[in-house]
Amino acid sequence: MDINSIPTDVDAILSDRFLGQSFRCACGQEHSIRTRVAMIEPNMAEQIPGLLPSFIPGERILLLADRNTWEAAGERLAGALGASHSLECVLLRGDRSGHIHASVALVEEILAAHSDEYDGYAAVGSGTVNDLTRAIAHQRNRPYFVFATAASMNGYTSAIVALLDNGLKTTRSAAPPVAVFADPAVLSEAPAELTLAGLGDLVSKPFCGCDWKIASLIKDEYHCGVPDRLLSNPFAEALDVLPRLAGRMS
Repeated sequence: MDINSIPTDVDAILSDRFLGQSFRCACGQEHSIRTRVAMIEPNMAEQIPGLLPSFIPGERILLLADRNTWEAAGERLAGALGASHSLECVLLRGDRSGHIHASVALVEEILAAHSDEYDGYAAVGSGTVNDLTRAIAHQRNRPYFVFATAASMNGYTSAIVALLDNGLKTTRSAAPPVAVFADPAVLSEAPAELTLAGLGDLVSKPFCGCDWKIASLIKDEYHCGVPDRLLSNPFAEALDVLPRLAGRMS
């Protein structure tokens, strides 16, 4: 696929013409987008049960959330899913300060507490909950989907997972979600600092692309221009939004 045929419009990027597809790139590599759908619509929780069989065959779902994300969307999603699926919910609890850490130890604890009897997994949350669920689903070789509760980071569809291992933050390969769902009302009600964090994550990416390009020129590393092209319009749109989001913090 020629680089100029890669979409830059957000709607086109999130369409089935791109998601869930594989293509031979001009960089010489075969790229596969394993996330098959990304939907951001009102009343998304009530739509998910009807959509889910296309992505997760079977009825047994283990849902993970924390106290905040359960209140934001988890309870509503559980109510919708419970009518059509055999659902078990895990409410993650933090340390003494209330923080939940995505760690190898917590992944192993959840795996030990819940046998391999689920057809798929559901993450209700953002970075930490998503990473924990991704790691569990990957180890169990099951699909999972995520119901986003905040636009706080850009790693929802990442093919790596960040976990603390004996206090050291590590990254390892893990399968991305088959589907990402979000409700604008839920995202807009998230704390403003989370939205700003996600914006910062997005606008940092072109600079990562510069580092990659420089490394390819200096060290002859492999380089692909697709990520930079995908980010071009979203980056520009994010900069337009920045002053309004920043104003919410004042």
